[in-house]
Amino acid sequence: MTRDHPITTEPPDRVIFIHIPKAAGTTIDAIAVRQYRRREILRIPGGIGRTHLPQLVDATTIRFVIGHVDYGIHRQLPGRNTYITMMREPIRRVLSLYRYIVSSPQHALHDVVKNQDLIDFVSGAADTAEIVNGQTRQIAGLAQGSPNRGTLALAQRNLAENFVAVGIAERFDTSMILFRRRLHWQMPFYVAKNVTRSGSLDLPTKEAIALIRSRNALDSELYRFANNLLDEQIHRERFFRAEVTAFRLLNSAARTSRVRRARTRAVDSAPP
Repeated sequence: MTRDHPITTEPPDRVIFIHIPKAAGTTIDAIAVRQYRRREILRIPGGIGRTHLPQLVDATTIRFVIGHVDYGIHRQLPGRNTYITMMREPIRRVLSLYRYIVSSPQHALHDVVKNQDLIDFVSGAADTAEIVNGQTRQIAGLAQGSPNRGTLALAQRNLAENFVAVGIAERFDTSMILFRRRLHWQMPFYVAKNVTRSGSLDLPTKEAIALIRSRNALDSELYRFANNLLDEQIHRERFFRAEVTAFRLLNSAARTSRVRRARTRAVDSAPP
């Protein structure tokens, strides 16, 4: 099978991060800032399904692209491109998306969704591109129409052949060490960003869960496939688990140090 965008063992000219909504993408963005120069990062704004670059972009200077983009945007970028992404368990992702929209007045769909219950949100037409097998849709590069078994097969093939690494939000530290090794990153220390806070909306009914599951059956299969792919990728790495353990300890220490410095600055800047 011919890849439309071959992956080589050499470092790529450019990494494209497909930001799946509510799948740790904001945290990845914060990590990328410490891996690349500011001028080397291109953030593509807007909602999901972006397939075109902003105008007046000099792609030759860009090394990291991030946005709610679909697979396929590499065709507009010269040189050797590769993809990475973070996936999330589909039910948790949709629940988080609902909570985020309801609690965020700045979100484009807030006024539409704020008075809907979860079942209305999942069964309605306000945001089907994200709610109904949205991860499969983005990774397959499906611009129009509804995802089907063929879309799932295409998404699986893309992950296996055209992504240098795939991460899992529920296995974040493991994913970060794989990214570090595959992309030649410095240690990817982080603090979780854009985490939607829990509240009364965290009590979905069995009916709502069943509805989310039924509308994301393809995403569930793709999520299992991605987990297996991650297992296969790290199985080929030497001393991987030891590095993950060390990373967790170091990241925890670094996070504690940042909190202490922030508290010290707050005390120092407080009026007498």
